[in-house]
Amino acid sequence: MQSDILIDLQTSPLSADLNYKLKLVNAKLAYLHSSWTSCISQRAKAYWLTKGEDDLGYLYSKIKSRNNKNIIREITSVSGTFSSHSSISESIISHFNSLFNAPIAAVVEDYNIPVGKVIPSQLISLLTAPFLDEDIKKIVFSRKSIVAPDPDGFTFEFYKKTWHLRGPKMCRAIKIFFTTGFLPRATKATAIALIPKGLHASHITDYRPISLCNVFYKVIAKLLANRMKIVLPHIIHENQVGFISKGNASDNIILAAELLREFKAGSNLFCAKLDVKKAFDSLSREFLFQRLKLKGFPDIFINWIKGCITDVYFSICVNGSLEGFFNSSSGLRQGCPLSPLLFCIAMDGLSSSLHSPHFSGLSFNGVDINHLMYADDLLVFGKSEVVNVNFLKNALYEFGRASNLHINPSKSSILFAKDTSSANDIAEILGIENLNTYLIYLGLPISPKRLNASHFQPLLDKVTALLAGWKVKFLSFAGRLQFLKFSISSTLAYWIRGSIIPKGCRSLITKLCSKFMLHGNIEDRKLHLIAWHNISKPKSCGGLGILSFDAFYYAVICSFIWRWFNNPSLAISWLKAKYESPFKSSSISASKFWKGICDVASKIKTDITFSVGGNCNFSFNWDPWMDGLSLGDIAYDARLNFKMVDGFILNGVWALPDFLSPQLSAVVLNVPIQEHSGITWAGSVNPTFKSFCNLFYSTLEEVDWHRFIWHKKSSLKFASYAWMTITHKLKCADVLIKRGMIVSAACSFCANMTENHNHIFFSVISLSLFF
Repeated sequence: MQSDILIDLQTSPLSADLNYKLKLVNAKLAYLHSSWTSCISQRAKAYWLTKGEDDLGYLYSKIKSRNNKNIIREITSVSGTFSSHSSISESIISHFNSLFNAPIAAVVEDYNIPVGKVIPSQLISLLTAPFLDEDIKKIVFSRKSIVAPDPDGFTFEFYKKTWHLRGPKMCRAIKIFFTTGFLPRATKATAIALIPKGLHASHITDYRPISLCNVFYKVIAKLLANRMKIVLPHIIHENQVGFISKGNASDNIILAAELLREFKAGSNLFCAKLDVKKAFDSLSREFLFQRLKLKGFPDIFINWIKGCITDVYFSICVNGSLEGFFNSSSGLRQGCPLSPLLFCIAMDGLSSSLHSPHFSGLSFNGVDINHLMYADDLLVFGKSEVVNVNFLKNALYEFGRASNLHINPSKSSILFAKDTSSANDIAEILGIENLNTYLIYLGLPISPKRLNASHFQPLLDKVTALLAGWKVKFLSFAGRLQFLKFSISSTLAYWIRGSIIPKGCRSLITKLCSKFMLHGNIEDRKLHLIAWHNISKPKSCGGLGILSFDAFYYAVICSFIWRWFNNPSLAISWLKAKYESPFKSSSISASKFWKGICDVASKIKTDITFSVGGNCNFSFNWDPWMDGLSLGDIAYDARLNFKMVDGFILNGVWALPDFLSPQLSAVVLNVPIQEHSGITWAGSVNPTFKSFCNLFYSTLEEVDWHRFIWHKKSSLKFASYAWMTITHKLKCADVLIKRGMIVSAACSFCANMTENHNHIFFSVISLSLFF
């Protein structure tokens, strides 16, 4: 139809009727194209590909790759190997039917597992407060719209678009649940998607079961989860950081690495990484309900939890079709908003058991640590003594009997300090055969020794695989920019937050990213026109907005320093006990990570403003709380080491020690005591990661043309080429000749002038010839 109208316009170009029809047809085609692209993007799960960059070739290849990866052509289980659809389905159903119906543990009260911390009385009423329509609506509208439909065929987008019709009915139905505690079976019925844990998955245990719940159930579960998140920090030991408000996985990795530095020769220490067998899938629900009751959750709240996680029926998604329909009596669904929070409550039973005077871990200046947790990732530290390890073994056994969460020795590993004579005996008691010199914790390597490039080979392999994959060859320049900013940066961010990547690895990754960005190929050697340091600058400073390694590390360390004063954690408690303050000069024996923190802290001292109050946690000697100066810089006194400012404030006034000199006393007394303590960073009380990055680039000069290219309505494809034009990075004749290539210098349009950026794109003669 569009072609017919265009033909008619050749004879009647000024026809208002034809032009109006063309406008309508073009608008319809644009809408259909946008809808189709959105559909393909969802199927490819490439949500980062935005800003008008379709790259449909890449999306189609991504879909094909995902289908090839996820399709199950053959499966091996304890019953044998199966290849037909029916036999594959039967073996998978049988496996998960037995997994989610594990034998029920004996009476929970028979086990001696400490209760630990309980809910403060003032928070109990908050758990059972009435749910308002606005709370429900807020949940619905806060969820992602562009996702695959749930088993009932609906998405959150459907409820958002039809809220004026469906909203009131949904709110009434949800309130009925909170009145009765009953959910119909169909509402809780769940489809299980099998996600391969790695390439070439063949055994049934190589697949991770992810539960796909209905929208209606998700809203109820999220309402309960939001209430639980408020109380969990008060009842879960600080050793557990998984899914806890303000918990940080990278802090646990940093702390684990710092603890391993205590493994000096003769220290007689061990560190065991323990694998919990089928953690979420095998948890005893009776044990969980008992822990909820002991922790102080009201009976009505526990009944709501029971209504959500009991009498749940499953179907398995096998190669696109739902197979089976069976009940479950144990386990939690991976994919339910409640599951990680409930699992943390269950695992807190083990934390409570390990917090015992009978189990010795590591200790420094009053800070004691014997284990770290992130959900089911468990790291245990202790003295390599038979009595100590026997207590650990018994604690794990008792916890396993009660909760049905057992340790899998074959997938666990252990390392010892050098010259630990009892190493083999300790490993034998725990049943662990894997004795290593380093461990992989939360995906990153940690070791008592210095990490080298070989420990970071998994990162290099992953980046190389992402950049060298055949799918990315379909991406345009703008698509490659998006790919680097989101996919590659997110991969690097996790490693940067938890470890110090060696300079050799950084250089290699930078080289690979630069080749990919400019050529879409990391293997061939091609003409390199743009230096990476020009790309890795903010757009306002003439770059493409990709963060450099230095900027990333700077922002990560700034974030850590901010958490140091605003979000205390076990990691920060240990580092405070050992190093006292980031503003204190680091010692020669300090870790590489801590030296980096001290280096950045010395640079940002003037950007932080301290407000002194009666409950501040500032180091009296080293933090710059006196108008950018620290007491240790003026006159160092060893008697003030590891003393906090609030220790010298009594009833809102200074109470200084007698040994402090009159000069120092006068300086301190000039600092006013505020009602509330805290810090501001460059005038902000809530700085963000982006603001820290901007601080790193603050010395760069801003270019005046960036706002004409990178604006809200710009298309990334055209903006990228405009950037290359303005920065003179296109392969014009003058650029190629400078690099020794033999080409004609004459302009391809006019054949009179020398071909360069100014002539081609900004010359009046060239523009008139072009148009």
